[in-house]
Amino acid sequence: MPDSQDPTLTLRSCPFPCALCGHYVAPGTIRCPRCGVLFEAFAEQATTIELIREPRAYSELNPPSELLPDDRVVLQFFPSAHCVTLDLDDPVVLGRGALPDSENVVDLTDYDARQHGVSRRHCLLKRDDTHLLAVDLGSTNGTYLNGTRLDPKQAVVVSSGDRLILGTLHMLITFHRRADHG
Repeated sequence: MPDSQDPTLTLRSCPFPCALCGHYVAPGTIRCPRCGVLFEAFAEQATTIELIREPRAYSELNPPSELLPDDRVVLQFFPSAHCVTLDLDDPVVLGRGALPDSENVVDLTDYDARQHGVSRRHCLLKRDDTHLLAVDLGSTNGTYLNGTRLDPKQAVVVSSGDRLILGTLHMLITFHRRADHG
């Protein structure tokens, strides 16, 4: 519901029918006295205000295929749209559960990994110069890149905008520049 304190918004100025029950209500009424439905304020002559910030998200028509040294890799899981950001200074294993201390693991348990058929050590992601590589680690239910099943133990190049599927757990891979802090 819009902020009723916003000067660009006003409540209705004449009696109007409730959209749910049809009961006519007085101007300025917030809830229908008959059915209790909440009415939203509406803009009569609202103007667009200039923002003092840049957009935080953008869409690229030609996403980069090169993974630059300062880039981060973002895994966006579907259907939740939750994101995990990886610096990939070292290779990481995508899987579920705890692994030995010697391995850097992204535990996908919170994304229903077991129900999606994700193995404990399912897929490896690593930098190779200016590329991101994915390697299926002999998983039970396979790793797919843009719909094609990967051969176990064979590295493939992943580009920003590619779809990676572990078992049936879907994710979108994107590369993002680290924000300047100065």
